[in-house]
Amino acid sequence: MIIEGVVNPPSSISFSDGDDAHILIGKTAEQLVAQQHESLYSLTYRGKVFHGYSVTSTTIPITSTTAPTFMLWNPRSSNINLVLIEYAVGWAAKTNVEGNIQLGVLVDLPATIFAGGPITAFTAGPVINGMIGYGDISKAKFGISATITAATRFYPLGMNIMVMDAAKATPVDLKYKFNGALVLSPGTAVFSCASAATVATYNERISWYEYPI
Repeated sequence: MIIEGVVNPPSSISFSDGDDAHILIGKTAEQLVAQQHESLYSLTYRGKVFHGYSVTSTTIPITSTTAPTFMLWNPRSSNINLVLIEYAVGWAAKTNVEGNIQLGVLVDLPATIFAGGPITAFTAGPVINGMIGYGDISKAKFGISATITAATRFYPLGMNIMVMDAAKATPVDLKYKFNGALVLSPGTAVFSCASAATVATYNERISWYEYPI
């Protein structure tokens, strides 16, 4: 099938349903498109987008932790990839320290927890489907506490936790968009951690979509 178009400036009229119209082509023969919905609308509508979040605020542990408090795990048996969309964090209370937020990265994980394994305890946290009211049930495991073997790999998010403090006069919106650059294959996990120990507490959210491998 050959797709052809016409090189023209954007139309100044509105076509009716059922009208025949040419595909608009730019000066270098590129196809011109206009986005009707947000980029994730189709995946969300199909029930493939999920959000895991903290119910109560908690501290973000240091990178050497074996007890993460916010963790996303793709079990080895899932047969899907978890494509990370966004991580968001909001300061709740107490004093921050100099440091930054990262994701600890775990690999070669099993499908379940067991004594002596890399994950020996896991408490599930709340997950909502982006299509509120219906949609798929997530095959991922999202947790608000776990016992793990300490991570040796990290993914810095470039988030300075010192900007979140009661003394700061400027509102701060701390979100990290992954733009498809981090995918959890089966048998991997990530958890939030900080480069320095802090007593401050935070609310967190991580968003992802699930796609067959």
